[in-house]
Amino acid sequence: MKSLLRLIYTSRSSVPFDEASLENLLEKARRNNYHTGITGVLSFGNGFFLQVLEGPERELVNLYSKIMADPRHRDCAILDIHLTHQRLFSNWTMGFVGEVKKIGGHYNEMLDYRIVRKDPERTRNLLNSLLEIVTE
Repeated sequence: MKSLLRLIYTSRSSVPFDEASLENLLEKARRNNYHTGITGVLSFGNGFFLQVLEGPERELVNLYSKIMADPRHRDCAILDIHLTHQRLFSNWTMGFVGEVKKIGGHYNEMLDYRIVRKDPERTRNLLNSLLEIVTE
């Protein structure tokens, strides 16, 4: 089986995102990801993005370069990047998790890149919470 790259990053929104803006972003991402073999999940809350992307290395590096150049993002920070043989989100060209009420401020607070960049244990907890949410 061919290796895939998994990249997890967080960034801060530099523009306000309402429901329509997020839907537009997701629609475009799903269409583009379908053609490039990328899967993943996007989470947005409190003005912060957290995204897990997985796919062919070249396509994933190109996509992350575009994200870093996108004026809607700032303070991009890679939390984890590694090769894998198995997708976590094989059926999602781009899943979405918004602000999460059921686990309250814990998850939403952790979207803040300043927290996760400085605390690896909280980063792992955040990613585990995200995986629990999307695999329920």
